[in-house]
Amino acid sequence: MPFHRFNRWFVNSRFNAKSYEWIGKSKAMVRWTISSSLFGDKNKISDELVDDLYTLVHEPNCNKAWESFQCYELGKKGMTTDLAVHLRELSMPVLIVNGEKDSGVPVKYAIAASKVIKNSRLHVMKGCKHWAQKERPEEFVQVFNEFLQ
Repeated sequence: MPFHRFNRWFVNSRFNAKSYEWIGKSKAMVRWTISSSLFGDKNKISDELVDDLYTLVHEPNCNKAWESFQCYELGKKGMTTDLAVHLRELSMPVLIVNGEKDSGVPVKYAIAASKVIKNSRLHVMKGCKHWAQKERPEEFVQVFNEFLQ
């Protein structure tokens, strides 16, 4: 986890829960949130996606499951569930898709995983951040379908 100590502090602070309230203040805040960490190309952020997320952040307790997961997973010394040591055990074909500019799961980790998993294929979506599959769904589906072939 990049910036582990900061992220651990944040997810266990009241700011984490408050962030959903702040995002929900306006559709402009939703759009900014998407462009700051989820999409690399601001032009790919549709009004429909903004509307959907705006509606979602107004649902009661929309953040509870995610917050609980984050608090559990961000342990004092690292991720609570670290499956990296088991990657070399995988023998089935594995497709790894990662955004080139993903700060949540930096591409260097996807590259490292692809080197450890014997039968893997890595596709890096140029310019994309964390929601590469939503930013460029056509490319994602094409890569996915080629992999399934």
